[in-house]
Order: sequence, then C-alpha cells, then structure tokens
Amino acid sequence: MPLVIAINLTHTQVADIVETRETFLQILRTAFADAQAAAYPTNQLIFQVEVPNPIQWATSAAEQAVDTVQNIYVDLFKQGVRVFRLDGILSLEVSATGKTEQESALQPLARIMRALEHTHQRQPGSLPPVYRLRVGASQPVSAQAVPSIGQLEQAQRVFEWITEAAGIPEISSRLLSVDVHAGTGYSSQQVKVFTPRKTAHLAQWVAQHPNIALGGGAVDFQLPSAVQAMRADGFRFFQLSDALYVARREALVALSIIENTTMIGRPGVFLSNWIGEIDKAMQQDSTPWKDIYPGNGFDQLLQRKFSLIDRTHRFMNEDDVRNARQRLFKNFEEYPAPLMALHQFFPHQFDQVIMGSVRNTPQGLIETYIAAAFEKYCQACGWKRKPHD
Repeated sequence: MPLVIAINLTHTQVADIVETRETFLQILRTAFADAQAAAYPTNQLIFQVEVPNPIQWATSAAEQAVDTVQNIYVDLFKQGVRVFRLDGILSLEVSATGKTEQESALQPLARIMRALEHTHQRQPGSLPPVYRLRVGASQPVSAQAVPSIGQLEQAQRVFEWITEAAGIPEISSRLLSVDVHAGTGYSSQQVKVFTPRKTAHLAQWVAQHPNIALGGGAVDFQLPSAVQAMRADGFRFFQLSDALYVARREALVALSIIENTTMIGRPGVFLSNWIGEIDKAMQQDSTPWKDIYPGNGFDQLLQRKFSLIDRTHRFMNEDDVRNARQRLFKNFEEYPAPLMALHQFFPHQFDQVIMGSVRNTPQGLIETYIAAAFEKYCQACGWKRKPHD
C-alpha cells in the first residue's frame, strides 16, 4: 500500500517559502531514510504538495510570487514529489463559471504545470507528476455539502482547462483524484460519522471514471466500518490532521501520568510536569484556540487537554514545553515504564512490548500510538498488519 506524505504549503506565506525550503527537502530526506531503516519499499512512498491558492497571489508582486512557488515545486519534484494538489482553484465555487471567467486563476497553475512537465521530460525514466483538485474548499467544513455529480464533472473540466492553458492538453488524463466533502466532520467534542447513502451518487460517478478516485477531508475519528464504507464508495485518499495530533497529545499525557504516579519521590528524579507546562504555554497565548474552544474557563480547560481539535501542537516548540518533554523522555530512559502501567495506559503497545516488536521507550510508545490512530485507514486501503508490525 503506497504511503502518501503531504507537504502543505497552502497556509505558508509566499515570502516565507524560500526560507522554509530546506525544511521541506529535509522532510523528504528523512522519510526516505526512515523507510529504508524500516525496510519499507521507497518506491511505495508518494509525496504530495499543495499549491497555494492563486487568490493569495493577487498582489503587485504576483509574477514574482508565481516564479518563487514554481521554482520551489520544481525543486521538490526533483527530490521525489509526484502528487500535486491544485489547491484553491475550485475554492472560487465550482459552478457554471466558464473558462474565460477563471482565466486569471488558471494561469499561475498552468505555469507551474508547464514547468513540472518540462522538468519531467528532462529526467528520462522519472515518474510523471499527477494532480488532484478540491471541490468546495471555500467554505468551513461544517457549512459544506456533499457535492453533486455536476460539480465533479466541472472539476474534471477545470483540470482540462488548466492543461490547455499550459499548452499540454494531452496530459488531461493525469487527474488522479477529486477531493470532496464526504458528509463527515468533527468539532471539539463531537464527530459526524460517514453515511453511505449521502455519497451513493459519487460512487456511481467513480464507477464511470475508474481512473479518478475520490479524496475525503475531515475524516478524522471515523469508525472502522465507516472508513470501509467510504472505500466502497470510491474514496482512496483519507486526509487526517487532528487525529494524529490528538494521538501524540494523548500519548504524552499518558506518559506524564505514568511518570507522576511511578516516579514521584524516587531519589534523584525531577518530574517533568509536562502537562502543566503545555497548559501554561497555552494560557499565555490563547490566540490559536480561543475561538475554537467554546464555553467558560472550566470548559476551555477541559478542551485544552482533551479536545478533538488539537492545538497543543502549536506550542510544542516553546522552550519550557520542549524542556519538559526532554526531561520526561530522560526520566523514562533511566526508569522505563512498568509493564503494569503500560497495560493500563498503552494496552496496544503493551502487547507489542512483550512481543519485542516495540521498545519500551517514550519514542517507541508515542510513534506506535500515533500509528494506531490511522491503522483503520490503512486497512481500508488494503494494508494488513503482520505479526512483527
């Protein structure tokens, strides 16, 4: 089963892209190195990059911005990125808008597409770039509706327009998927579960277009049966974000509780107080979460610790939080978590630790905890756990 690693530049200011170029290249190098170390076939790694919304380029420096973005994407293509999501082109509202009316939005993407295709032609034997489009991205998830067949067909037409604007209409078959709202979603405390009957018409369209898959956003925290139903309806891309952040937070909280209950009073051990440090950092800067976590002060306290919309990841690199995490890891490296504590707080990892497939270290426990959060999505795509996984 291929693993798609997405590099999201849609929320990056164009002026910052050059400065963060090395970060993205390092992501690619690290992913290849980790795959080789785990004996995962590197030819099954697929890297995706999301193109910033063309509307954001409507400035006096638009030409320069497009050149900058184009150069970065060509660079990433040379390093192994193969999937490019043309983000934003359909956030103009997919309707009956004609090609002429969308011309200004098509041109920047056409320029990037031309540059990528030219680079591909100059690299004999390289895999060609493929593309994804998104429908209905201009509205919040809560306000979106499952798209109609007409919207999917319009997305296909828009992609053809881009290839024509790029002067390479012959690659119009390279539309890999159309990303849609699948009727799913979640808030701080609730999950909207996938309902197959709402997407039955999408399944019919996919059956008539076997070379184009569907991608679903906001599918975090779905039931395994719902994920399998999405797969049956033609969904092949499952976009996760908060579920993985929440998993990391839960693992860190669990480790902190184990630390507090098994190491308190142990001579020479200084407790990390990671839970206290992350909450203190969040209270000092409420901007990332104040509009997301409703209610009074107590309600917000609970949501900072347990919300399905995670914001702790925004504070992980704060000095006090990072130091607390390092202290937490150091304590467990010296005094590994007792198996009986793992059985209560990390039951899935408990089995793996006693089998010897996972090391009883903070890194090993956190990584496998996060992996368990998206295992059901992997299984829906055909991956089956092996005894040593």
